[in-house]
Parts: sequence; structure tokens; C-alpha cells
Amino acid sequence: MKLGNKSRIGLAVASLLIVSVGVDGWVGSLAGAAPATLSFGSVEARLHRLSNEADQYRFVAPAADPVADWTDWVADGAEARVAHGAEWTTAPTELDTDIQSVIGLTPYTPTTVIEGEPFLLAKLTHYNNPIVAIGTNKHSSTTAEFNIDGQILSMSADLWETPSNANCPAELQHPDGCLDVFSFDDIPADGEITFDGKRFKLVLDGFRISETGTCPVKPEGELTETFITVENTSTYGCLYAQFEKVPRLTISVNTQLPNGAPVPAAVANAEFSLTSDSELAYSNWPGPGFTLQAGQTEAHDLYSAEKLVVSEYLPADGKWELLKLECVDENGAPIGADESGNGVTINNGKLTIDNVIDMATTPDEINCTYTNVYDDGSRGYSVAKTADPATGGKILPGDVVTYTVQVTPAAGGARDVVVHDDLSGVLDKAELVAGSINPSVGDASVVGTDLTWNVGDIAGYQAGEQPTTLTLTYQVKIAEGVWAKQVHNAVAVDSPDPCLGDCEPSTDHRLPGFRLYQTSDPAPGSTLKPGDIVTYTMHTRNIAPVGLTDGIVTDDLGPIFDVADWVGFVGDSQGATLDGNMLNWKFDTLPVNGEKELRYQVRIRADYNATSMPNLAVAGEQGECEPPGCATNHKLAPIRPKMPETGADPGQDGAALLWLPVVALAFALRKRR
Repeated sequence: MKLGNKSRIGLAVASLLIVSVGVDGWVGSLAGAAPATLSFGSVEARLHRLSNEADQYRFVAPAADPVADWTDWVADGAEARVAHGAEWTTAPTELDTDIQSVIGLTPYTPTTVIEGEPFLLAKLTHYNNPIVAIGTNKHSSTTAEFNIDGQILSMSADLWETPSNANCPAELQHPDGCLDVFSFDDIPADGEITFDGKRFKLVLDGFRISETGTCPVKPEGELTETFITVENTSTYGCLYAQFEKVPRLTISVNTQLPNGAPVPAAVANAEFSLTSDSELAYSNWPGPGFTLQAGQTEAHDLYSAEKLVVSEYLPADGKWELLKLECVDENGAPIGADESGNGVTINNGKLTIDNVIDMATTPDEINCTYTNVYDDGSRGYSVAKTADPATGGKILPGDVVTYTVQVTPAAGGARDVVVHDDLSGVLDKAELVAGSINPSVGDASVVGTDLTWNVGDIAGYQAGEQPTTLTLTYQVKIAEGVWAKQVHNAVAVDSPDPCLGDCEPSTDHRLPGFRLYQTSDPAPGSTLKPGDIVTYTMHTRNIAPVGLTDGIVTDDLGPIFDVADWVGFVGDSQGATLDGNMLNWKFDTLPVNGEKELRYQVRIRADYNATSMPNLAVAGEQGECEPPGCATNHKLAPIRPKMPETGADPGQDGAALLWLPVVALAFALRKRR
């Protein structure tokens, strides 16, 4: 007959660094080196006497004394026997007619057990009595025990016997007659063995038929799932086993405020729901769900190579969030992280243990903790922006400006902080200094005119502690030839948490320079006629925070001198000179916020051949025009053309001579009076 293996396929023993502890301990090796081995000092076995479901045979009932109901312990090479039927005293080959069958169990002590490989644990022998006629189908059971270095593990066994195909279940029918089936159940889940402080479970790995009665040290080929034989024959089975490592999984829940402080008493007893999607055969994890409070744990041993998934669900009040799920081994070393490691995967609050026991790197303990945060409204941040030179300070073309952005958390910290520094008012007048971007945490880069600093989460602080301020520094160099410009820089922050204080700080610098505009009297656009005098006024003012030197304004008066004559400066010439058509005005100093004016006049000539009189003042290197502008223009009135001259008219001259006596007479009369 054959033996049926109801056990799960055995699982690997971890390849760990373990020191030798003698014959009943490990002879270890480094992970990744040769597989670890396990040595036994001794293996013993014994059998419980058979019992049957119905009184179909004459057999001896179990003795009142439980000890007497067992065979004696037998060691390596000896055979423990139990009879199915009456007592027997002869050798199995000389079975009494009252004896239906005998089962023998011969233990073997393996010299070396290699992790993950089945080894020969015992030889099974089934002796059938060919004399006794069997009446009906029969189901009997017995129990086997193994004593491995003083640690006792139990197995239960089932024996099925059928008399003939006529009364034989379909699955047991055979051309030679009905088959007998003998099978061992799994060792109970609590049947653990401890070596060197590590838990193991002995599991059956399968049976193999031996035609000769001799069992090979290791199984050859596929292990059979059942061990069967034709009725009334005796045969042998080889029982192989291996050691399954038993890691322990512990899950606990912690709670805290955003700054790490304990949660208020009102919410300290909040319950957190966990679901357990378990395919484990022996773990007995609660399911489909269970609850834990802060400080509580759920712990179980893992006996299988299959999968366990645990997910946490937070209370529905919206105040809780998962801060982190962390797992460590028995030494406190992190495992799992965010990617698979040691069979442990952590992803968005979901814990997955997949094929954990099959892996040689599986820890002895997997201790996982959910840390949940209660939002008490203490989260937030403040942001500041400074510059060196300080905002409003002096900068010149070619100068380097160092900018610093600071983010400081509120007591509860801040989440997902992203800083945006708008450089659109900077990079049109300066260039970023290569390699100068330096964030204290996270990463920062410039795309276009946006400098983005990915800060991430910022930890809070508790009473009596000081917050940690995070910084970003970078530099720009002012371009050459840039004057009278404003350099403006502003910061904005993205975060789901509130900003406290000035949330868009900025800095401003002005490059030295002056602003120029020009006016005239009469006003630009008016119409001028011969003889009119036009007064021009050039206005300058220092817009920089420092005094200005060597400012210059020029004005090409060529278009004016085409229709007008120079009259002169009005009041102080302010150092201005007229060189041909070019008016040059150079002022050595112009104090902060200082202003100067230069006035001069021209007179429209009696004759001109133009319709307008434009004028354009030009600011020098450090200046620029500002409204109302540096250009003026006037219209010119048309000039009436002169009458043409002709020769003398005799008639006219004679008429004039005729009037002379009359005029003389009138004058004389008036004088008499």
C-alpha cells in the first residue's frame, strides 16, 4: 500500500550567520555562502496502538494507563510496532490469525540536515495478515511521536483498509484488488522545535515507496502524494521531512501629534481597523478584520510560504493620517522599506508578506508598526527672503548678489513644501552663477525664470525645542552696462498646510542711474512763429540709493538751429556747454534722490523753411528717459511770402510832387496858431 501526504510542501531554513552550539544546534554560515546546516544528537520514535471506528475486528482496547498504550521509545535503527487487531507476541512475519496488520516505524538520525532539503526521518513498514478474511471497509487511526533532542512532536495517522473491489470505493479500486491507503497528517501548528533560540516546525515532505525495504538518504525523483499497496501484501515507505523556519509577525499601532507629542486624552483610545487577507495555512491571523488601539499588538507565527496582506484603515473623522509604516527585524534593522526585501513589502500603508518562509534571508522576527498622526491644527510654516547686499542696498554692474530663502515650520511641521522663486525680474539684468544653488534639504533647479525648491515634509518641534529653519541660497551676477534698473525678486510657496506671516516676501535693488525727461515752454505741439522764444528744460533725478557721479546728457540741436537761433542758458548753466550743434551737460555729482535742471532758450528766426522743430535729449550711460519723455516737437507757422519789387512809376512820383505845396501850407497855418 501507499502512504498519503497531507502536509504542505516543506519550506526553507534561513541562511543566517549562526555560531556552532553543539550537536543540537546550528553549524552556521554567512548569508549568501553555503547553506546553513542543522545537526541532531538523537531521534527517537514511538507509536500509539491502533483504534478503529467500528468493532469489525478483535483488538485490544487502549489501556487505562496512557503510557501503556504506547510502544516504547526506539532509537536509530530500531523498530516501534503497533498491531491492528489482537495482541501479538510473534514476529510480524509470523502474525497470529487474530492480528489483522502491524505498522512499524523505524527512526533515523540524519548526520547533516541542509536547509530547504528533505531528509530521511523514518522508515514505515506495513505488515498485512494474509490469513484473516476482512469483512467490510475499515477506517482506523494511530498516533506517532518523534523525540528530537528531547523535543517531542506528534503526528496522527489514518489507515484505510478495504476487502475487495466489490466493496471498494472507486478511488481505491485496482485490478489486483482494493488498495490500502496509509497517510500521515501534518504536525500540529504548535509543534515547534527550537534550535539556537530560533523557532522551527518539523513538517512532512512526502513519502517514497521502497521496494527493497531500504530507504535512500535522500528521496529520488518526485515524492509521491500517496503511499498505497495491494491488499494482503507488505511493503515499505520512506518518510522524509524538513525543517520549516517559523518567523513571528507582530503588528502594533502608535499615535502622535504632528510634532511627535502624545495625542490628547479625548482621542487617545481611537481604534484603527485592519484587514487581513491571508492565504496562510497555519498563521491563524484574524480576519477579515480586527482593531487595534495605540500600544496594542497583534502577534502570530507564520508557518507557510504563501501570502499575508494587512491593510490599515483610519477613523472616519478626517483628523487622522498615516505617517509611516515601518518594519524591523529581531535586531532592530529595517526591513521592507518601500520596496520588497526579505519577503516584506510596504506600500501606502499596506503590508505584504509574500513567500516569506521560502526565502533564506527571512528574519526570525518581523515587527511592524503603524504610526498615525492626529491633526490638531498645529501645522504650518513661515517663509522669508533676504539678499546680500541687503534689499535696497547698492549694487553695480558686475556685482554678485547672494539670495537666501528660509522656510521655518510651525510646531506641527509642514507637509509637501515646494518653494517657487520668481526670477523674471532678475535674469533680464543678471545671470545665475553656475553651481551656486545650494538647498539645505531637498533639491532645487531653475527652469526658465522659475527656481523650484522641493523641500518635502518638515518636522515640527515640541515645547522647549527650537524649530529647524531650512535654507536655500543662490547667486546672480549683474550684467555689465546695466544701469538705472530695478532688480526685483519674489517668493511663493505651495503646501497643503497654511502659511504664517508674509507669504510672498521679495527683495528689490536699484542699479545706480538717473532718470531724464524734457519739457518746453511753449508746450510741445504748440505752433511757433518768427520771433518766438522757446525755453527748454531738462530734468534729471537720481533714482539709486547711492550718489551718482559722472552723469551726462547730450542734445543735438541741429534740427533746432535750422529754424532758430541760440539765445543762451537760463540761470546756472550747471556745467553745460554748447559745442557747435551739440549741447553737452555733465554733472559730477547727483546725491541720493537729488534732482537737477538745465534751462536754455532759442528764438525762432524770421525766415525758415520747415514745418516743425523737433528736439531730442539723450541720457548717458547711467541714465534713461522717463515720462513724459526726452523728445519735444513744435509746429512752425507758415511765413507769408514778400511782394516782388518793380521799376519807378513817373505818375506816382509826379503826384507826390503836387502834394508838397499843400502839406507845406498846412504846416505853416498850424504853426501860426
